[in-house]
Amino acid sequence: MSALATAPFVVAAVPLAGALVGLGLLNRPPALRVWVLLTTMVSLGSVGWSLGQASRPAALPFLILLPLMAFLTLLGQPAQRRLGSAWLLTLLFLALSLGALAFAGPVGDLCYAGFLGVLGLALWHFRGESSSPIWSGLATVTGGALAAALGLAIGPPAAPALALAGAVALPLVPFHRGYVTAVTTLPGNLPAFLAVAMPLVGFHLFAENLPHLSASLLNVVAMLAIAGSLYASLRALVQSHASSVIAYGGIGLLGIVWWSIANSGTTSSAALLYVCAVGSASAGLLLASFALRTRFGAIALRGVGGLAPAMPRLAVVLSLLALAGLGFPPFGVYAGLLGMLLAPSFVWSGAILLIAVAWVAASWYTFELVQGLLFGQPRANGGAQQDLQDPELAALALTLVLLLTLGLLPSKFFDPGQPGPTVVMSEGPWTP
Repeated sequence: MSALATAPFVVAAVPLAGALVGLGLLNRPPALRVWVLLTTMVSLGSVGWSLGQASRPAALPFLILLPLMAFLTLLGQPAQRRLGSAWLLTLLFLALSLGALAFAGPVGDLCYAGFLGVLGLALWHFRGESSSPIWSGLATVTGGALAAALGLAIGPPAAPALALAGAVALPLVPFHRGYVTAVTTLPGNLPAFLAVAMPLVGFHLFAENLPHLSASLLNVVAMLAIAGSLYASLRALVQSHASSVIAYGGIGLLGIVWWSIANSGTTSSAALLYVCAVGSASAGLLLASFALRTRFGAIALRGVGGLAPAMPRLAVVLSLLALAGLGFPPFGVYAGLLGMLLAPSFVWSGAILLIAVAWVAASWYTFELVQGLLFGQPRANGGAQQDLQDPELAALALTLVLLLTLGLLPSKFFDPGQPGPTVVMSEGPWTP
């Protein structure tokens, strides 16, 4: 078997083997933490080797970002035994997501179905640690896994089913509950990693099946994207925990890429950049939220405030992450959004006003969240206002560097030179 043929197997096998070996280290948290970090570094090296084999060039940005974000989300984790299972699940999710992107055809679809299946099992396993019901999210994830399995069994005629499965991971209202439940209830670094991995594999699955979707179905997707962005932005207003605000804010921003694809009938390098950047910004904010939970517990937003004087490290990186998530230049979210709006395939319509409202609302709630935590009225709480430790600061600072790099990279990095899948919009784009 040639190196080109074995590259996908190597890419997926490295984190899977790391997770299996890590089972023997569960009772030694410091050693397990070092092991999972080394595994993600080796995984990144294996991805680099696979790129040299020119395997699946359309998935290059996905393949690079996933092990890198796995490393960053694990870097700042405290060496606690209760987090060991989350670290091993990170490696398992990394293996399945890399498999979904590196393999072509049925094997990739099978890895995607396995990704959602393992996510459902994780939600069930950790259901006791959640203060909110997980059933709607569990049902959504299970439905997505079944839809992916159906597409695997039937093939191209089941493209709408595979597109539905993609809408579970790249959250599109009303199929968003699995994403919300995953990033708000799972322990440790899992929410931050899944905030990147889920949108990326969902985008990839939808893009692969886009040529088989009808124009009328894409018009429905466009309407759901606009309504979903507005809905998620409004839901963020009434959330009482930071992770919930970040989750719904991310859904509101990701609805824009759904609308862009459905409106133009094609994927683009800018859309890929946007998904990567929004996921990375959400991951950074969730890592900061986890750092606060380790100090103050799972308390409501109104229970913590005015942290900037006592936690200057957190204040600096959290403020910059908020600016990156808001779409300020030169970070990746800004570059991706601008690229989508200026793409030749983009069709301007009155819906852009509704998208702008959703963007401003989602951005405002993220800004208000950070402002309240750092510069709001100091509130009594039971936690120690200990600033970020060096590993936590390094993880958040490197996430900022990644977001800056995404904004400054040439677009050809996200465009492998192959034309993106296109749907001929014979019925014309949907307009309100």
